[in-house]
Amino acid sequence: MLLYYCCAAFLKRTNMQDPAMFSAIGTWVAACVSLVAAILFYKNLVWLQSSQKSKEFADCAIAALESAYKALMDGCPDDTPQNCRGNWISCARQLEFFRRLKAQVSSSEYMTKCGQVEERYRHRFHSALCLIPCKVESYFASSADDTELGLEPRSLAVVFSFAFNEKFDDPLEKVSVQALLGSSTAIKYNRALKIYLVRLGELPKA
Repeated sequence: MLLYYCCAAFLKRTNMQDPAMFSAIGTWVAACVSLVAAILFYKNLVWLQSSQKSKEFADCAIAALESAYKALMDGCPDDTPQNCRGNWISCARQLEFFRRLKAQVSSSEYMTKCGQVEERYRHRFHSALCLIPCKVESYFASSADDTELGLEPRSLAVVFSFAFNEKFDDPLEKVSVQALLGSSTAIKYNRALKIYLVRLGELPKA
């Protein structure tokens, strides 16, 4: 509509008052508006479809992550994973499913959601694996469900690499202790905290 009025104003200024010309311009403008509307509708439809697919992939990825942890901890009387070959293999497969499904998420919103859940489960995996006797090879060399084979090496690699991953984008790396606590009342009333942070060089001595 704005384009139509601009054309009309141009024609008026140039003394071109031919009704047929106005009609042709009106038709042309209407066609342009329809084309723009169709393009916007198509882009919006593509975006909605992409967002829906990202949601589905994110939901499936999170479900795979939850299944992985349940598989590892299946049958555990305490918080220590059993040296059960089947449990470790099932867990590793679910972690691989999670990795592939997460790679299909294109929406930043759902990627953030995946990242939050992933970090929560990474901590749970890390805490569980730290309870495994690190100086006793028999935990890995023998298995509760297959004493001859022991734990499957590739499953161990997948699970441990997930729990001890150091390549992910850590949001804490961008945090400034000085900016958050430099003039905070938490520092004023907690002398021990201030002394500790000053010793680490995170806060100035003054």
